Amino acid sequence: MNLPVTAVLMGGPSREREVSLLSGRNVAEALLEGGVPRVVAVEILPGGGWRVGEEGVLSPLEALVRLLEIGTGCFFLALHGPGGEDGSVQGLLEILGVPYTGSGVSASALAMSKTACRAVLGAAGIPLPPGAELRRPDSEAIRRAAFKCGFPCFLKEDASGSSLGVHRVAGPEDLDRVLEGLEGLEGKGEPLVVESAVSGTEATVAVLGNRDGELEALPVVEILPRKAFFDYQAKYDPAWTEEVCPPGSLSPALQETLRELAVRVHRVLGCDGVSRTDFIVGPDGPVVLECNTIPGLTRESLLPKAAGAAGISFPELTVRMVRLALELHGR
Repeated sequence: MNLPVTAVLMGGPSREREVSLLSGRNVAEALLEGGVPRVVAVEILPGGGWRVGEEGVLSPLEALVRLLEIGTGCFFLALHGPGGEDGSVQGLLEILGVPYTGSGVSASALAMSKTACRAVLGAAGIPLPPGAELRRPDSEAIRRAAFKCGFPCFLKEDASGSSLGVHRVAGPEDLDRVLEGLEGLEGKGEPLVVESAVSGTEATVAVLGNRDGELEALPVVEILPRKAFFDYQAKYDPAWTEEVCPPGSLSPALQETLRELAVRVHRVLGCDGVSRTDFIVGPDGPVVLECNTIPGLTRESLLPKAAGAAGISFPELTVRMVRLALELHGR
């Protein structure tokens, strides 16, 4: 299968914009190294314009027309957070009928919503931390859920990634401070998840493949943050986290259990291309924290580390994601 001209979409309006730009630039370099004949970097600006290569800023429609005119055969999505990972851009590309990397509209939206994702995974029997999904939370409902979960616990805003919008509540005295920071959430009717903090080993497993085909679970990566939890700073500053692959503290049998669970999550949510499922391995076994449908692709990101441990170079990984997109579109 010949590799097509590929447009890498990066940036976007979310709080994860800077990480997305790093991922996108990394991907663009890797695709060229992997044999893609032409790569066009497309930066989606916070105001809605699209900067296409060296051609300046265009409207989204003008940009898409221009990209199709130059023969773009695949769109590589390096977008993170709302407006890029939640199914919106995927829906636009579905209308155009062009291949794009990663999951489709429904899986993207489902994984992005922490409340919906918990509900679906829980119904499928996937182990989760004790908690509650609050569809239209108010401060009293949050308080009741927090005291039921016990302390420490986490309050998680519904549509956020890179640990943005995740608030650790150390104890009852900390709850008022966190609720003050969430002012306005009640008025917007934004969903919220309240979860017990599970003590244990944090780990992640990436899965490659389309849901109706063969799936490959990559090696487990153990995450050792030097903070109370794996927050935004710990994810992207190597000084705050050690990532071990393969992990030394998890038995081979437990690692295989995590890989099997990650494959189950991929299938239950209907993911395509790639996913990365995050776990805490507590005293009662592993629980799933979340599933990412567009994992980070910066130099510090977990997916490239796991792929490297499996003998897959970064250029090979990006090209494989393009091929999976073309296979899915072809069917």
